[in-house]
Amino acid sequence: MIRCPIQSWNDAKCVNGIQYKTFQGGAIARGVIEHDAEGVKAFQEMIPFFTPNELRELFVMLTINGYVTISIFQNSEYYRKLQEDFLHECSFNQNLADRKLLKDLSYRFKVEDKSPPMYGIPEPFQHISEIDVERSKYHSSHQLQVYNNLCSESPNTYEQQLMFEEVTGAIENGLSGLYFFQGIAGKSTWCKMLWLGQDLEINCAWAAQAQV
Repeated sequence: MIRCPIQSWNDAKCVNGIQYKTFQGGAIARGVIEHDAEGVKAFQEMIPFFTPNELRELFVMLTINGYVTISIFQNSEYYRKLQEDFLHECSFNQNLADRKLLKDLSYRFKVEDKSPPMYGIPEPFQHISEIDVERSKYHSSHQLQVYNNLCSESPNTYEQQLMFEEVTGAIENGLSGLYFFQGIAGKSTWCKMLWLGQDLEINCAWAAQAQV
């Protein structure tokens, strides 16, 4: 900094008329940081021994202590290592795993009185709801095929069809409801109710009592 006096926060990211997106980018352009190999090497060496949670902690610690880590974040292999646990939690839904990773990193930076954008890392997307998480576990086209097969193999009885239409009608009309279903719950009937539940946008609960 003695060699390159900084007059403001914006000035720290501006070098030779070029405005860099991050302080790290400006520091590299000024020659304050020569290269990013040191931080990458430290991260790379810990991959076989650290859990994804520990790798995220290491990533943040390296970042706030001046190591250039944006190349770690932009590397597809290292990025996946940072979110591997989230991918499993979200049934390998990349979009949800990305949201969880950014939310986790944002929290860790804020604990240190920092923010992700200071280092070129985006802030988390909008809030992840429980419905988003549940929907991520299923693919609508596949579930529709499962449902159609169930209807073909084990058609609803008259009573079951009335029940089914009551619930689907509530969904289509944006109504809230609490539903209890009691009676003989065969496999196909229960599977249909699970299929229906995978696309619910209302608060709905089922209680099935199987009778032997």
